[in-house]
This record gives sequence, C-alpha cells and structure tokens, in this order.
Amino acid sequence: MIAELPVLRPLVPVLKFLYGYREDGAENMPASGPLIILYAEYSFLCDLYNALQTAALLSKKIARDRVLIFLAEELFALPYFHSRHLRSFLKVFPLQPQGTGKYSLNLLEALEHLKSGGIIVMNPEGDMSRDGRPLPAQGGAAWLGLHAAAPLVPIIATAGTYDAWPPWKLLPYARGQASVRIGKPFRLAETAREKIVEEDLKKGIAKIQSEMSALRFGSGGLESWAGSLAGRADVVNRPAAAKQDSPPKANTRPSSIPAWKQGIPLLLWRCPICRTEDSLFQKGTLFKVLSVGCRACGSVWTVNRRQRKDFRLKVSRGPDPLVGLDLPLSGWYDEMKRDFRPEPPAWVGLGKSSQEKTYLRTNRVKLLLDRSNSLLRDWSGREAPDREFPARAGDWRKLGPGRLTLTNLRLIWESPEGSLDFWWPRVKTLHLRFYHLWGLGYGVTPYRFVFLRESGLKWLTYAGELAKKRRAEAPTEGLPIKISHY
Repeated sequence: MIAELPVLRPLVPVLKFLYGYREDGAENMPASGPLIILYAEYSFLCDLYNALQTAALLSKKIARDRVLIFLAEELFALPYFHSRHLRSFLKVFPLQPQGTGKYSLNLLEALEHLKSGGIIVMNPEGDMSRDGRPLPAQGGAAWLGLHAAAPLVPIIATAGTYDAWPPWKLLPYARGQASVRIGKPFRLAETAREKIVEEDLKKGIAKIQSEMSALRFGSGGLESWAGSLAGRADVVNRPAAAKQDSPPKANTRPSSIPAWKQGIPLLLWRCPICRTEDSLFQKGTLFKVLSVGCRACGSVWTVNRRQRKDFRLKVSRGPDPLVGLDLPLSGWYDEMKRDFRPEPPAWVGLGKSSQEKTYLRTNRVKLLLDRSNSLLRDWSGREAPDREFPARAGDWRKLGPGRLTLTNLRLIWESPEGSLDFWWPRVKTLHLRFYHLWGLGYGVTPYRFVFLRESGLKWLTYAGELAKKRRAEAPTEGLPIKISHY
C-alpha cells in the first residue's frame, strides 16, 4: 500500500528524525493469513503509525487482495474511501463506535474472509482514547478469534505517541520517542468454535487487552506510564466540598474560543477543584502547553510533558491544602468526574413541561444528515426520522449552525431550517469522535452534531449519566443506550 499511497513514503524519514520511528518485532509477523491484526488509537501520531504499518502489510504480494480493514466511519466522507482504485486491492468496512446492526453483518463477512485465508485489520477498542489510557475492548475481535481460531497479532504504537501528539492538542510536539511493536501471534481458541458463551468472550477480551497493553506500555505497565499521586492521595480522596474555599459557583458560559484551539480544557471540561464547568483555559506557545487555569476559583496548574509518560499537572495556585499537588493528567480527569451528578444550571432555564428539565444548551452546533435522510427532501413534523438506514457511509449533508438542548427527556435541535426532537427511548447509540463530533443513532438512522465552541466530551458525559438514571428508573423500557467510554 505504500506503493498505492505515495504520500506516506516521505513521512518515514520525517518520523524517524522527530520521534525515532522504528519497527520492533517484525519477525513475529506471519507470512500469510488467516490473521487478525490488532491496533489501537490514542493519538493523531498513532494514527499515522497505524497507516504506515497497514501500508507495509499491503505492500507484500501475499497480502494483496486478502486484507479486510475496519476504519473509522468518518473517513468515508473522503471520496478516496469509495474509489474503485482503493476497493480494487482492499476491502474496507466503516466502523461506528458502539455501532450495531450493519456492523454485525460486517463481522459475519469478516469471519468468512478469515475462513478463506484472509487478513483482518481492526481496533478492538473501537474508538480513540482521549486521556491516553486504554479503552475497554469491545467484543468484535474476540468473537472473530474464537469463531475462526485464527491467530491474532497486535501491532501497537508505543505510549510515546500520546505525549507527542495527544488528541486534545491542535499541533504535535516537535520531538519525542515513539515506535511500533509487533507482538507474537496468539490464539483465543485452538479449534474454531461454533458456539461462544459469555465467559469465553470475556476471557478473550481480557487476553486481547493484556497483549496490547504489554506492547504499548512495556514492563512497567499502565501504572508506570501514569506515575504516582505524589504521596497526596489523602487529599485527593477527600470529599469535593473539602477542597473549596467557598461553595461551588454557577456554571460559566461556554468558551468563545473555537473548540479545536482549547487544548486540555477539552478533556478537563469541569474544574477538578471547584467543580465549575467550562471554566478552564490554557496558556502556552504554538507547540508547548505551559499552564491551565480556572476562571471561577483562580486555581492554576503548571503543565509538564514527560516523554513516553502521561502529562503531569501541578497546582501552583489554589486552595492551600492542594498547592504543590502533582498528578498525571489522567488522574485529574478522574478527579474531575468524581462525584459528578448532572444538575440543571440556573442560566439554561427550564424545559417545555414540569416533568422536563434542561441540563445543557449551546448555540453553535452543526447537524450532519445522511444523504438518504428524508429531512433533506421533505421536512414535516418535529420528531427526527428513525427508520432510514444509510445507503453509503460518510455521505453527509450539513445543516446549521443551530441550537442544541439536552433535557432528561430528549435532545432538541433548533435552526432556521426547522426543529427536531430526539426522544431518549429511541436513541440507540451515542459516540464521540475526537472532541467535537458527536454521533447519535436514532433508531437505525445516524446523525452527527459538530460542536464549534464546546467539548463534546461534556455532552457525552451528561447524556451517559442521564441514560443510566433513566434506565434505573425504567428498567423494562427497551435496551440501554450504547455509549462511548467516558
């Protein structure tokens, strides 16, 4: 595929110079299929590494016409992924995180591909990690590995790809240390399984996670990458109220800075100290983050990048017990989420009825509709269509910007083109790509919301917590919503 995509070839010397790119364990790669190649995503640099490895795989004659790859559905918005040229030497399936329906049919085709000696390339986690830590693996790769008894080979970019270019940062750091490791083949079953019980699937998922983590983090594991709590776990584990000089302040308004320029506040959308939302801001240079501050409580963190490790954020100004507290960024993310309960902020206002409570509202959101959606031809009524399956992945048409409102009963999108209601019982899936592209499955019909000013992670978290609450209140009300990890 390097020959098929010449644009990748100049990247190799550049990546070697900047990040020490190399390939370890090439001798572990089998000469032919059937084979399941595993990769993961936790950085934009990681995506480049994955592309190079797939290109190297396809450049071998034995792999040509024998590779089926699952790629992020958003890539199919690019005409190249629908081109006859690409499909002449590669089978490509769109992967929707937390997707259902057609994804199951694609897995059945992938199983037949393996049985005929083919090669599958897929990300078992199904999504991109936002804080650098592994995501819970989904069951697709384990299901294939058990049914086909095919060997699995993890090709994993090392943890240094995250600190070199984390997904919350617009531009990469100029230098770093990140390579690719090819693991030894392993199997989840010695013979093909006709039937799989839940326990076998769980064991398979655990095995996949273990193999991928060992290559990614090395002998020290995740704990070594994240680092310690600097001996201050007693402070971190105190109740949230004990960390504040005054009661929590009302939620601030969303930032006026474009989302793609906000940096760490895309991840830390809530102050870990005073619990105020949309209050953090970042200072730094074009390539370096220097500090993060809170407009509500005045706390300031200095940011320290450590190559091949998680970032460290140290409190330089804030409540006296916390000054000097030095935690990994992933630790501050956990602290931000601790004790979170969705509460309707005063400035948003009430919903349409006494039973409806409004939790979030933003005025600059674009709506993407699949080309087959009937709203593009005849807009009648308020409820969004939910029975129209897309004919072609990534074929979107843009509406907006409009206003998006999240309540305990529905999502509401309002614009000059019209208004739409998405009632929670009909919402089947919610996933977030990067921090700005929020995907929603309404029945079998996909929708996308593009956030221009806010972190989509905040909306995903609110929706996830409200969905859990609704499920607890009405346990027999259909299937639970499948939601990306947050």
